[in-house]
Amino acid sequence: DELNGHDIKRFNSSASTGYVKQQVDGSTIREAFIVMKMREATFSNAAGVFADRAAGDDVLIGSSGTSKFANPSLTDFTYKLNGLTYAQSDLQAPMNDWGVVHVRYATGWGFAGGIQFGRDGTTAGTYAKMDVAEIIVLEDLQPTTFGLDLTEYLSVKYGI
Repeated sequence: DELNGHDIKRFNSSASTGYVKQQVDGSTIREAFIVMKMREATFSNAAGVFADRAAGDDVLIGSSGTSKFANPSLTDFTYKLNGLTYAQSDLQAPMNDWGVVHVRYATGWGFAGGIQFGRDGTTAGTYAKMDVAEIIVLEDLQPTTFGLDLTEYLSVKYGI
């Protein structure tokens, strides 16, 4: 599968094709950019989109029956979709349409168990039905202008 001439990864709702995981060796992630699309109008489960492989930090978890990510209730947390900032109580996910998701957390996520995309690390059966074109994770906070520029670059690159 492709998006604007670039390969994408399709995540399905099963253990065999449902997620990818990566050990991060104690790194703290403070920002992430994900070019993604959820392949449903509302979340069919508490889909783990971006989470810790073990009990710990969950970044983006779908709120079942809605088109929103769950409220992370974090201080110094920012969520943007296609450059627009959303309140923590209203984290609109890119449902059935491509978007550039940008999450920023000044304290940072620890990921003791490693990063996992496509499944919640602690709850069985919480696979995400999503497509991903690109993921960028950063250990350091960047200037606001960097986030805007990178979002614009990714939007152009993928035709969003």
